[in-house]
Order: sequence, then C-alpha cells, then structure tokens
Amino acid sequence: MILMYHNIDDEIGFNTISTENFEEQIKYLKSRTKLSIVSINDYLKNIKHQKNKKIVTISFDDAYVSIKSKVLPIIKKYNIPIIVFVPVGLVGKHNTWDTVNGHKQINILNWNEIRELNNENLITFGTHGLNHISLGNADLETVKNEFEKSKEILEAEIGKAVECFSYPFGQLKDIPKKSHILLKEYGYKAGFSTIWNRTNKIKNQYLLNRIEIQSTNNIESFKSIIHRKIDFKYYKQQLKNLLFKLNILK
Repeated sequence: MILMYHNIDDEIGFNTISTENFEEQIKYLKSRTKLSIVSINDYLKNIKHQKNKKIVTISFDDAYVSIKSKVLPIIKKYNIPIIVFVPVGLVGKHNTWDTVNGHKQINILNWNEIRELNNENLITFGTHGLNHISLGNADLETVKNEFEKSKEILEAEIGKAVECFSYPFGQLKDIPKKSHILLKEYGYKAGFSTIWNRTNKIKNQYLLNRIEIQSTNNIESFKSIIHRKIDFKYYKQQLKNLLFKLNILK
C-alpha cells in the first residue's frame, strides 16, 4: 500500500492535512506490529518478489515547504522513510496549477532546501515532471521532455540517481500511452499514479496505485482506509477507469 499526501500544516485546508492528524496517523502505523513502513526501494523489491503484503510506503506530491518544517520532525521522531516528488520546473515557486482555479497558494521547496533535505537518509526524491501538467494528451516531445529533463535537472541538483516519477494529476486520462516504455528507457524504476487501490504488483510498477489521505480523514477513518477490505472509493475508481477505457469519460 502506498499512501499519498500533499501538504501538512497546523490547520486543515485544500490538499492539507493538519500536523496533529498526520502525526497521529504516523504514530498509529508505527504501532501496528503486523504492518511494516518501508522506503520506496524496499517497497519495489517487496512487490517484485511478492513477499510480505502488509507493507506501507508514504509519498508526498508537490514538494511543499512543509516537508522541511512539518514533516521532517515527525518522520525523524518515528523513524519513517518517505518519498517526495518534485515539480522540477516550479522549484522555489508555488502551486500555480491550483491557484489558477482559485485555491490557496502553497509554496514549494527551493533548491537549497531540497539539497539540505537530500542529506536526510529518511527522504528519497523523485520527479513530478517539469511543469505539473497532465500528460495524457501531450505530444511525444512534451512527454519526453517532462520525463527526461526533470530527471536530469533533479539528479544534477541532488547528486543522486532519480528513479521514480509521479504523474501530475495521475488518473488514466493524465498518463500518456507507452509511458512505461519511456520511463524504463530513461532509467526510472517506477511510475506513480493517483489511482485508488491498496495493492500493487510488479506488472504495474510504472502505474503504481496509491491511497490519497485527505484533510477530512480523522484517525478513525484513517484506520478504516488501512484495514477495510471493501471500500466504496475502490469501486468508484474502477468504474472511472472503465468509462475512460470505453472512451465515455474524457
């Protein structure tokens, strides 16, 4: 299971979990003896060999400044690894893709902060493309640029290999055809969607499912997300996928 977060702050808001709720969720995961919270590298090794299925990885899209101010103290307190996806062309700026629709401005980490966080062994960085655009209908050159250039820039800045890509928006309509071929060609080991599902297999390593944790999720609903075998969101997601494949949903 891969959990997806965006922003953490003292109060809940758009794409924002409260700091208190986030710590409570992390504390709960840490307390579960039958759950293992692992790094993304260990998660990918696990699904490749189909070992322990009760594993959790924590991901953050958009690389907001709260990674340093709010998230880092909590993951260090509980020794929890995370992966952070950076919209490389917007480093040091803000969530322009949201503010254009009237949502709150949230600042993105700058390069100095990213390099500083890169020294933390609990944090792995991946790329979220260059411009945080939907790639579903983008031309091939744009897709290649978003995949390849974002990787090159991020690797040059942090001095480490970047092996994971998170598709902006992340539904089937936002993901280009043959993306798995291109990602593999450019040296990525995995691609991350926002498709709601608890499970993954090695055959979908370039279209990994995730579970989004929202501001409305208190600890009880969070526990249900982690443990409930049947969830309405899963079936809603499957229907959405089917309608898209049938060319009914655009």
